[in-house]
Amino acid sequence: MSLSSTDIKTYSEIARNIVEIIALAIGGIWAYGKFIKKREPYPKGEVKHKISHYNVNNNKILIHVVTSFKNNGEVLLSLKKLDIRLQQIMPIAVEIKDVISSSPSPVPEGKAEIEWPLIGYREIHWDKGEAELEPGETEYMHADFILDASIKVIEAYSYIKNTYKQNREIGWSCTTIYEIKKEK
Repeated sequence: MSLSSTDIKTYSEIARNIVEIIALAIGGIWAYGKFIKKREPYPKGEVKHKISHYNVNNNKILIHVVTSFKNNGEVLLSLKKLDIRLQQIMPIAVEIKDVISSSPSPVPEGKAEIEWPLIGYREIHWDKGEAELEPGETEYMHADFILDASIKVIEAYSYIKNTYKQNREIGWSCTTIYEIKKEK
């Protein structure tokens, strides 16, 4: 079976029309997501700390950590889990003093920071749909820790997992060193 030039022209026009329709549909979906819903494919976030302390009594202090998370992207962002760690820097723990005096660097191989002793940990979980941030919104999470009054400097670390990257441990974090000044 042989096709005439008219048949080839007709089939070519049909194929071209189908490709144009598909291209218009894809472009329309993209434009709707980009300009109407103002959404990009991946989230962008920013984590910050605000830390304060209060004397509870002569032996204990209250550390209050506010972790703020701002959705800087154009994608609806769902929060699933927040980890907050407090680590003691000063006074320097005995095990850290030993590492400082016995090795050229207290920072472990392949790491960027000293592994200060953990003195507090909080884990906050949200169910699906419970904590969502629209583009430009900020969420504030609060955590309290009661510590020994002898502690002078702490490191606070917060980590929020990126729910878009389920199979990878990727997210947003913030580390803040905070000096606990004695009230007058």
